[in-house]
Amino acid sequence: MAMHNFNKNPISIDDNLVRVGKGLHSAQRTFFNAEKQHLKNAFLQYYACAETHPVSLERLQPIWADAPTDTQAQKGTKKEKRDRSFNLYGSNRPFVNEHWEALKIVNGGKLLMCPICGLKPCSEMDHYMPRSLFHEYSSYASNLIPLCHDCNQDKHDYWLNRKGKRYFFNAFFDRLPANIIDCTINISHGFPQVKISICSELDAAKYYDSVVLRTIKKLKLIDRFQATADAVMRGEIQRLKTDFLVQSTVYHGDRKVFWESRIKSYNDYVKHPEHFNFIEVEIYQALSLSKEIKNWVECSAEFLI
Repeated sequence: MAMHNFNKNPISIDDNLVRVGKGLHSAQRTFFNAEKQHLKNAFLQYYACAETHPVSLERLQPIWADAPTDTQAQKGTKKEKRDRSFNLYGSNRPFVNEHWEALKIVNGGKLLMCPICGLKPCSEMDHYMPRSLFHEYSSYASNLIPLCHDCNQDKHDYWLNRKGKRYFFNAFFDRLPANIIDCTINISHGFPQVKISICSELDAAKYYDSVVLRTIKKLKLIDRFQATADAVMRGEIQRLKTDFLVQSTVYHGDRKVFWESRIKSYNDYVKHPEHFNFIEVEIYQALSLSKEIKNWVECSAEFLI
């Protein structure tokens, strides 16, 4: 599917901190032991804001942010705490690898597909609230969400827009609308074309719809979806033509019978979406329902070109 939720790692905050604390060198361990309660309180605040409906993570503020009245010494102390907390995370640290494995288990034990684009497997761990802004959450399991490389890179360190609204969908906590994109097929200049657009039912006045719309816009997801759809459609049209010619003895040149058999195949594909990416499923469903493509296959001269 396209944008989708993940089940969270069920680890408790206390166990999360225990695992983060393992294997630290002496200076990091000294910092961690001294600030462990502050980190726990921050994790608890995060969880409380994430579990509200709607999600209210926008309310959180960095716990070691400089204040206008801070002395240089105080600023230096806070910077050291930010840096130490930032470095509690490492992609190869055991607690991160354990987090990956826990997420795979609670999400069906299968390959995790990117919860934002749905097009590529997850390959990187994203800090939902950016690590560069919220150092204290760099090691909090509920802030670590797997993404594909493209989405993680494009997400960068963006957090809130000028209106104080979150840019990005949270796969652990946000609720998703039933439909996110529309897929339509028409005939243009004698050949089938596919168009991917934002679902017309999404309403920017609704909280979770608005989060999805901001995510789509910020990451230019429609462009990525369209490029994938164009490639899938080109391949499918070529396959249709080739199959009809190769299997001409089976269908005896009857394009109507051929198309009826193909619709059955498309319906089978839609019933087993785990074998395809979501764009393919959307296209197969649209093809099976399209009167234009039916007429093109059954009647047009271009189909035989």
